[in-house]
Amino acid sequence: MKQKCINKSSEKFLTFVALAEVKIEAAKTLRNQQIQSFSIDPLNKILEEKIESVKKVKVKLDRARTEYDTALEKLKAANEKNLYQLYNIMEEKKKAFETQAHIMAQWMDSMPDVEKMIAKSVQQLCNSNYQYHKSIIQILNALLKEH
Repeated sequence: MKQKCINKSSEKFLTFVALAEVKIEAAKTLRNQQIQSFSIDPLNKILEEKIESVKKVKVKLDRARTEYDTALEKLKAANEKNLYQLYNIMEEKKKAFETQAHIMAQWMDSMPDVEKMIAKSVQQLCNSNYQYHKSIIQILNALLKEH
């Protein structure tokens, strides 16, 4: 009779342990999904957008710089007949370059938005980890109360 009671108690304990393992795995899966959905995916999205924007602006900036440099070289080699015309072209290219440089500067000014997004994602990561560990503690406390 005593052996039967011990076996029954052990069986019950093992059932609780197995159930706790399932709950822990579910909590872990939920945490990982939250991290992916609320931290990693939004960060990847905004970084992809920002990187694409920078690439486009950088190409335009490089092209404007090359055109400006070329116009400046032509101006240096100009004779009196076309000096005024080449000066105007050089000024036009200079303005285009300055415009692209301004766009790049504006993009760089938007970086605090990315930093805020990263901070928000890190906070979400911390919240997800906190919830996960809180769930584990609750599961283990329930297991210990049963035995």
